[in-house]
Amino acid sequence: MKRKSTKFITKIAVFLSETAVFFALSYKKIPLSSALYAALISCGTGIVAPSIALVASSVIYKSSVMFTNALVTTAVMIIASCVYKKLNKRVGAESVISVFASQIVYVAFFDLPILNKLLYTAIITLFYFVSTVAVATAVNKKFSAMPTVAECASVIAVYTAFGCGAIELVGEAPLKAVAIFLILFAAKLYKSPSALAAAVFAALPFCIYTGDLGYVALYSAIFFAAFLFNGYVGILSALAVVAVDVIFAFFIRFYAVYGYIEALLAVVPAFVFAVIPTATFEKLIGASYLGGEKLTRKTIARVSSRLSGKIYDLAEAFSETEASLSALSLHSEIRRATVRKINKAACESACDKCSSVKYCQLSASERCERLVDLAIAKGRLTLVDLPKDFLDKCVNPNPLIYEINKLTERYSAENERLKRSDEVKKIISLYALGANETLSQLACSLNCAVDSDETEERKLTKFLARRGKKTFGVMVSGTGNAVISMILPESVPDEEILSDVAEYADHPAYVSDKQKIRDDLKYVELKRAPAINAAFGVSSVTKDGSKNSGDVHSIMDLGDGRYLIALSDGMGSGETALSTSTATIGLIEGLLKAGMKSSVVLPLVNEMISVSTEDNFSAVDIGIVDLFNGSCDFIKIGAPYGFILSPEGIRFIEGSSLPIGILSELRPTTAHAGVKSGDMIIMISDGVTDAFGSSTDFIEYLKTAPARNPQALADDVIKKALELTVNVAEDDMTCFCVRLFDRAA
Repeated sequence: MKRKSTKFITKIAVFLSETAVFFALSYKKIPLSSALYAALISCGTGIVAPSIALVASSVIYKSSVMFTNALVTTAVMIIASCVYKKLNKRVGAESVISVFASQIVYVAFFDLPILNKLLYTAIITLFYFVSTVAVATAVNKKFSAMPTVAECASVIAVYTAFGCGAIELVGEAPLKAVAIFLILFAAKLYKSPSALAAAVFAALPFCIYTGDLGYVALYSAIFFAAFLFNGYVGILSALAVVAVDVIFAFFIRFYAVYGYIEALLAVVPAFVFAVIPTATFEKLIGASYLGGEKLTRKTIARVSSRLSGKIYDLAEAFSETEASLSALSLHSEIRRATVRKINKAACESACDKCSSVKYCQLSASERCERLVDLAIAKGRLTLVDLPKDFLDKCVNPNPLIYEINKLTERYSAENERLKRSDEVKKIISLYALGANETLSQLACSLNCAVDSDETEERKLTKFLARRGKKTFGVMVSGTGNAVISMILPESVPDEEILSDVAEYADHPAYVSDKQKIRDDLKYVELKRAPAINAAFGVSSVTKDGSKNSGDVHSIMDLGDGRYLIALSDGMGSGETALSTSTATIGLIEGLLKAGMKSSVVLPLVNEMISVSTEDNFSAVDIGIVDLFNGSCDFIKIGAPYGFILSPEGIRFIEGSSLPIGILSELRPTTAHAGVKSGDMIIMISDGVTDAFGSSTDFIEYLKTAPARNPQALADDVIKKALELTVNVAEDDMTCFCVRLFDRAA
């Protein structure tokens, strides 16, 4: 029952408002109300209430022509609406014919010169188009999407026309009450100084009607009074607004007349606004495009939080896998059990049958356990392997050696299977450890709230608009090196956006992501670009007589201004060396790109290469260049020395560890070096080092080589290496150069 009463009251309020607006829009005997009425009908807001309101507003004028014109207008528009509905067709530009035809009574009978009436009818028709856009924005869309410039202009035009009519009919005071309420509403809704536009918008009818721009100053002052006290109790904003109105009345003497009525019409809207519940504003914000924008951000944050939780669970599962596999690595225990079994069986078969067992000076454990360990380690036991103290005490060792070898051979297949099982477990364990760390980092980053900077977004939007770039959404997120996401027309070149953003942010940017949304729109994500950039050059020759080079190099963007540079030198040359190097580099690339740390990646790759290949290994030279920090982390595994060539001199990066795939326990050589614009990082394979003979000779050569572009230097190094070997490549030779330089502004 309560809901029905509320609906009825709302309908009455809407009807009275429409009547008042129609009445105001017919001032000076120009029925602009017909245009707004036609717009309401065309936009499908209903027929009955607007029709009755239009006729009622014409009655107030006590003019038979205006009344008849209103009746004809309603009849024509109702018929046109029914025709559109019957044809199941949307209202189009042709509806202007109905609007023009509806004014036939006005043109034929109203007491004005015919040219004036035709001109006014044309104005009514034009106002119909403006009103249609305004009604669609305010009534149908309810500002659920950010209005365009045309939509804003249409709403302002309708309000201004209504305001001028209202001032003509009832004076300034009632419209001032409406203006004050609108200003308070805008200040509360937008919570930004940019809402000052609402004050200018509210002042327009007064300025146009009176020709006095002082109203802009009055309503701007009212806005700032409301805005300053916006974060406090609503009554403070109301009091501040009334205080400004009183100051303009009595101290500035802005009003020609200021009595009780004028004062009351400033107090009433201010205090009505003050008592509106906060929950009502929250609903209004939620229904507007502002609420949609905040809802989008909240939804993103919520989805990120849920996804983060799932990833944390997955990371925990990998952590449990790694812990379980470590705990289940029982090869050493099974080996000890195997030793005990062989020891027992050998003693039963050989020692117990020995004729001298009664006089044996060896204990049961001493007889076999040491020999079994040795047999398992060597694969076969011989007489010369027996220790002297054992031979002194055992008078007949040959049967024991025979039994131990027989039993060891029987158990060797099981031991090999267990060894392989442990190796596979170790690989899976390292994978699980890397996955756990990577997923934990990802979950942590996703769990962070979407910390967008709305103030910065508005500034950037306005800046781009001044550059002639229309955006359909801008988000500035993250702290420090912020990420800028925007939706733009497809026709806007990326280079222009990068140039504009670089000018706005005062630092270079690059496109980190780009997607086509539809034929005319695209999504672009921009990130801060480092001040320095990198250029790469590589030159190589294959060993004479070999079809394939075992040297493989890699350049990979790891994101956030970091690059992986790597050079892998497989053992020897040819197909086998190439496959080993390719596998090594491929594994390192994939795992680092996935986000795993090098401390996990390198042992994992080492284990996989050692298990997957026999007697094959790779010398790996890795550099991770950070262009933001100006640094390079070097990791050398069996690789020769490296160099950093700079204007100040040559720095030496030494390597001394064994190649990858030889030993299970990997001990790479690591180094950290600062780099800057103008530096050249140089990596070479052992074919080049062998050609030059020593690091001293290579350094002396670099002193004479001009630090030109990286490709030219790499070519010169290989050319010189071939000269030193009389143009005979005794091994695969590769030189990999990275030149750092200042990024163009």
